[in-house]
Amino acid sequence: MNAQAVWDEFRDKLRFDSLTEHDFTDEMRSFLSSFLSGDAAQSRREKFLYSPIKTIDSDHKKIVILSCPDDEYRFDFMIHDGKWQLSFIEGITLPLENIDKFPYTSFPSLPEKETWIAAEKREVLT
Repeated sequence: MNAQAVWDEFRDKLRFDSLTEHDFTDEMRSFLSSFLSGDAAQSRREKFLYSPIKTIDSDHKKIVILSCPDDEYRFDFMIHDGKWQLSFIEGITLPLENIDKFPYTSFPSLPEKETWIAAEKREVLT
């Protein structure tokens, strides 16, 4: 099962608001379920449904990066016994694939991302 196939199945569940508890990993179930399910999440689901994607495949993780109007979102899916579970959604994505040499000493400044990361850190610490 590749990332595109996982996304296609997941997108169908988003479209019909039919995600179940088994579609999420245990540690993220309560947060992600409420973030994506129900009437309050309808506009969020629609934004995700119709945004262009990039996929990244590895043996046990499938990654889908959405280019939404407001930002990019990264969806991480874990694969166990041929079944996927959403394990994480990240709204702060750094373009590491654009860096072609190590070390990352010439990583470009990303002020919008840095501000968002700092705000999240302040929120967690308070």
